[in-house]
Amino acid sequence: MKKSIILLCIALSISIQVKAEQPPFRIRTIIQTTENEMLKDEELANQVKSYINRELRSLNDVIVTDKDYFLTIRTTVFEPIYERVQKSGLVIMGGVMTYRLDTGGEGYLMHFMWYTPKNRLRETCDKIIVSLDNYLDGFRNMRE
Repeated sequence: MKKSIILLCIALSISIQVKAEQPPFRIRTIIQTTENEMLKDEELANQVKSYINRELRSLNDVIVTDKDYFLTIRTTVFEPIYERVQKSGLVIMGGVMTYRLDTGGEGYLMHFMWYTPKNRLRETCDKIIVSLDNYLDGFRNMRE
């Protein structure tokens, strides 16, 4: 009986170590503003990139990198202009893509589009990463 308990403990320990040693997801972020000169705002794009990268780094199994990446988050952010209406919010749209080894191109896995008030930008970036994290659960389950 004592041997069975010891063997069970060893087996659990090995399975936990194997699970913990899974390589992290390597993710590249590309945040841009629109090409339209009236809407272009590099400072805003940098702010969104900072928020998104910060949220990605808070995930335990993600590395933000520009080399050897598995996924790319490609996002465009801008402040829409409506005729005779004061600017009041931001549009963040984009997608998550995977690099395809067979073609050398990228394929979309997930699209998103958010409209957010300026004062809720950080919270919206957090929601985008929560959505991505939920999506990554499928990959995590396949690894196990």
